[in-house]
Amino acid sequence: MRIRYLWMVCCMFLILTGCAGTPADYSNEYNPDTDYQYFLHEQGPGIRIGASKDGYYFLNNKYIYYMDKTTMKPVLLDNRPDSDCLKKEDTNPIENCNAYVAQYAGPKDFLSYYNGKLYIIASDTVTERDKQVDRAQLLELSKDGTERRKILTFEFIPQAIAIHRGVVYYTSMDFDQNSDGKYQIMQFRLGQRSAKPEVIYEGTQEKGHITDMIPYGKNVYILEWGINMYRTLRYDIQDQTVTPMYDEDDENSNEGIAGIMDQKLLFDKFYGDPLDERSWHFYESNLEGEDVRTLPIKRDFMSSVYADQKHFFARTAWYYLTPELAEGRMNPNQIDVYDLDYKLVDSIDVSFLPMDHTIITGDENNMFVHYGEDGKKIIAVLDKSQIGSGKAAFRTLIETKDEGPTLRTNP
Repeated sequence: MRIRYLWMVCCMFLILTGCAGTPADYSNEYNPDTDYQYFLHEQGPGIRIGASKDGYYFLNNKYIYYMDKTTMKPVLLDNRPDSDCLKKEDTNPIENCNAYVAQYAGPKDFLSYYNGKLYIIASDTVTERDKQVDRAQLLELSKDGTERRKILTFEFIPQAIAIHRGVVYYTSMDFDQNSDGKYQIMQFRLGQRSAKPEVIYEGTQEKGHITDMIPYGKNVYILEWGINMYRTLRYDIQDQTVTPMYDEDDENSNEGIAGIMDQKLLFDKFYGDPLDERSWHFYESNLEGEDVRTLPIKRDFMSSVYADQKHFFARTAWYYLTPELAEGRMNPNQIDVYDLDYKLVDSIDVSFLPMDHTIITGDENNMFVHYGEDGKKIIAVLDKSQIGSGKAAFRTLIETKDEGPTLRTNP
């Protein structure tokens, strides 16, 4: 009887300790193993680059590339000579390529490096109610791409998605013309067998949608859009609350987070008119959106702004400039670099970029840019150690044609 009692006690102990798991992290300290790589986030597209200790992973035009940080030479994630990776997709289906990401259902580009694994969104054909339908799925990949595991099937393709501290955050919105336009933010806990998606926010803006989610520390920062407006919301992971940030009384102001540095949020304000001088300033706050102050960086037009731990980057808003407005203003074809004392230390030429592109602030070593040109998707890189020398310049890393991958690396 005593043996049976001891056995039951041991079982109960194992169950209780097993259920407890790892304590939740509600700190605001960045953990590279478990936290979203916010410094690789692109406003709009989300994240398409992942960084490990030794290298970078890139998703470009449906193919994954790896680049060692020492050699800085990108290669396809799958370099087997018998793979399908170098076939032309329009004439040969890609069936044997660990670097390929199927996107025939129109999934959002997404690649994230998290806790030693890669995560992507890919298309697959699944059976639902005795019908074959195309769905977007979240897949977990080993670092060499040889192992793939389905994590989650999405009912609707997420416009925004991020993985942070064991949780997948993603948006859900029905774009069918007969739907009511409802949009939500969901969370799904990784590593829990019985986990199901949970709603953490339901949007109410007319014709509203969410384009960006940037987790940092115990917060998820959300960019929500409506008719002629946008605003930033903060989801407190610990309290499980969603609240608007910044001055809700200033009805004409639209705020968006532009960067995170030294436990501070960098953001800008837009008042609907790029000629409104209030939109030419940059601001910072604490992680809760309080203690707002204006930064002493002077610009002569509305600008896009980025930041890492050593620099501020600003570029005149080229997308608003007409030839008449551009005359006499700061050059929109360069990124101006300021140090932490807000002094201009360099300017980087970006005249080669087309109108449509996204700049990725990057880590302490490299900045990146994504753009398309002549039927190709291109990724370029800038070595930040050259900032201040007058020689800092972007060079092409990867060119992926629509019909299949090619590589071009400038010396």
